[in-house]
Amino acid sequence: MFTFGVLLESLAGTPMAVSIISGLFVMVVYTMIGGMWAVALTDFIQMLVIVLGMFILLYYVLDDVGGWNVIAVQLPEHALRLIPLEHTLHSWLEYIHVWLALGVSGIAASSVIHRALSARSEAVAQNSFYIASFAYVALGVVPLTLGFVASVTMPGLENPNAVLTDLAILHLPPILVILFVGAIVSACLSGADSILLSASTIICTNLLPLVKKSRVKICD
Repeated sequence: MFTFGVLLESLAGTPMAVSIISGLFVMVVYTMIGGMWAVALTDFIQMLVIVLGMFILLYYVLDDVGGWNVIAVQLPEHALRLIPLEHTLHSWLEYIHVWLALGVSGIAASSVIHRALSARSEAVAQNSFYIASFAYVALGVVPLTLGFVASVTMPGLENPNAVLTDLAILHLPPILVILFVGAIVSACLSGADSILLSASTIICTNLLPLVKKSRVKICD
């Protein structure tokens, strides 16, 4: 929701608080009405939009800067290093923390479990995870590449959180900026609606029954 606020603030000048509340309202309404089906369906469409938007932006950005080779020679030697540059306790603890918090813990995320349990069969769930794992790695290279380009071409960027939006405004035609903004909005809502559904499920299943014994009536 913070990213959603940054986006609207950057493009429309809308105050951060108003932007966040607006996005929250939209997300709450369709999640409340459609439940898991609405979340899964909108996530699928949102993912298609964000992938298309990222690839379009990547094409235009690399074309404007003269290709990846022009950027690669300007990157620091350690830019593509996968382990900490300094072998200190603090560096390694921070490195491990990122892997655990953003990587390993994601395997057991409630939003992932929701989708697995909602699948038509065990085979469907299993195959979906295989496909998603490959896509996660392959598609993840695109925003990383855009980040590297921005670090070279926009070193004085005031708000790093708005780097993708600023790249879009700088390199894309106006009509494609609109498309890319839709892609960023899609990514924001895709994560937020899953968290909302997970939180509401936990409250309904684990907390409310402590107040009322009839859990079925509460959840229905």
